[in-house]
Amino acid sequence: MPMKINQGLTGSGIAAAAIGANLLVTRSTVAGKVDLCGASGLAVGSTQEATASGDLCTYSRPIGTAWVTCSAAIAIGDMVKPAASGKVAPEATVTTITAATIGQALTATSTDGDTFLMEWR
Repeated sequence: MPMKINQGLTGSGIAAAAIGANLLVTRSTVAGKVDLCGASGLAVGSTQEATASGDLCTYSRPIGTAWVTCSAAIAIGDMVKPAASGKVAPEATVTTITAATIGQALTATSTDGDTFLMEWR
């Protein structure tokens, strides 16, 4: 299990659904709630612990580094973007920053569901 990264800046909201650890979150369409970030969503941060639906979800704001979960293999140095279900995917051209880029991989992964260290952009 990856160690927790204390980034100093956190946000919170009521979980609109169950949210696992090391996943991207976004603000829900319901005031005061957060949900898993989708592939075209705006990530407001990443979780460090799992949260049950209806419980308070605390997340780290997008600054510094964070352990996140991949949806595909990622190499060190790849530019990454949000993927479905709160996961992170490599950019189509991994060396190119796009409007969707949220960070850069500091460690590598090989399988969907692996966690890796990312530096927020």
